[in-house]
Amino acid sequence: MRYTVVGASYHQKSLSVFYAGLDGQEINSYEAAQEEALRLLEAELQTSSQPEIQALAETVSDFQKHEVLDLNDLDNKTSEALSVSWFDDHHFVIAVMNAKESYQLHLEVLPTLDAED
Repeated sequence: MRYTVVGASYHQKSLSVFYAGLDGQEINSYEAAQEEALRLLEAELQTSSQPEIQALAETVSDFQKHEVLDLNDLDNKTSEALSVSWFDDHHFVIAVMNAKESYQLHLEVLPTLDAED
């Protein structure tokens, strides 16, 4: 099964949209999709100068060093600013929002159908 990672963030009066697993880039496993989602999450968090968001970026960076990536564990290790929600076993959303709502991020991993299906 293939996966797509789609995200958007809003901060400093700017909206950014990013994705992986489209336009010829194939993500062929859930584990690869999860790793790509965390890579994109960290990269996007690092663009913020807000201390709370920078702290989340450091936590995500440290979390990626684990051999087994359990997103529930990431949710538990971070402040209320980051949450993980599940739609299905292989379909989830990571949401980030600071207390003032001036930084918002939504990142979703979802299974996609192969073109042949």
